[in-house]
Amino acid sequence: MATILESEAAFSARALEHGLSVPHLDRLKDQGLANMSKLAFSLTTPGTVPSDDALKALLDDNVDNVTVGQLSSIRRLMFDAQTLCASQIKTPLHETDAGKKAELVPAERATRIENQKVRLQGIELTGKALVLDYINLTVKDVVPKDKCQISNELQLHQAFTRRALACDLMQVCTYREMERWHRHLLDQMQSPAPPGFRPPNMEQILRTDRAGWVKMAERLLSLKRKADGTLPLGQALTALQSDPSVMFHLVPLPIEKGTTQPKTAAPKADDAAPKPSNVKKKDKLKPAKGRGKGAKGKPSAKGKMPTELIGLHQQDKSGRRMCYNFNMHKGCDQATAGQSCQKGMHSCMKCFGAHPAYQCTMA
Repeated sequence: MATILESEAAFSARALEHGLSVPHLDRLKDQGLANMSKLAFSLTTPGTVPSDDALKALLDDNVDNVTVGQLSSIRRLMFDAQTLCASQIKTPLHETDAGKKAELVPAERATRIENQKVRLQGIELTGKALVLDYINLTVKDVVPKDKCQISNELQLHQAFTRRALACDLMQVCTYREMERWHRHLLDQMQSPAPPGFRPPNMEQILRTDRAGWVKMAERLLSLKRKADGTLPLGQALTALQSDPSVMFHLVPLPIEKGTTQPKTAAPKADDAAPKPSNVKKKDKLKPAKGRGKGAKGKPSAKGKMPTELIGLHQQDKSGRRMCYNFNMHKGCDQATAGQSCQKGMHSCMKCFGAHPAYQCTMA
């Protein structure tokens, strides 16, 4: 990742801001002075002021042709380069978190976005904002301040696309390498499952993705480009597809049958009823039997908490009952998310969001 000292785009932008012309900038680049780091050590070491004739010689072979304004511009650019170099040397001595961040300057950032538009012709980049910790890429445990709404497959795909573009912008891996990993995850949701099992859901996809990033954090020592031009993160993403400890999270799970038992218990009891001649006598005994020993250990089907929802909230923050069917995989066909039906509000029983509990990403 290019810092302000190594970025050619930042060097060009700073030179033009200080008043140098495009021919003068091209002359500097022809001499191999294409960034701040090289310019800082071209004439003297940082801390030693170069002479006026030496500065003029960078702009023209005949120093008499260099005007006072042009000399002022190259002197300002040289001062910036030497000051930044001196500041970079002092930073590692303090060993602070700020010194460990790799800064991506706005000029370099804008240049990379333009390059993305040329390379990724089939992707519309307008209207998307890519923010990476205020132009800094850091890897550490922090408390999340913002949440990305992921309640369906489309929102999950869009979130994956934004991450692929951000990683391509920071040049830690290519867009194609990251999208190959994303497609591998999303394709699992379309794969047919064995009888009695269901395909992986979004919760399993997110769990697999998190496990993959943890595995790469353990294996990768650096994200810098190798001598052969390859990026370590791209190779690690490809290796995740064959890692059993990561792909284990995508194993199809059995279909839960506990939620259908309360509805099927009543018909079974009717099927086992005695002959019509004895029904009246049995019916007289049913109320007393229901209140006595016969009902012990068998709670009524009405209001019984399904196995899939045990441990979750039954009421929202306002005390309103929440619909069980909406939060389970079978769903509720009476209303949409954020509304309500006769059985209660259609909101998540985990985080109270406008999505079912089985699609909730909250741990």
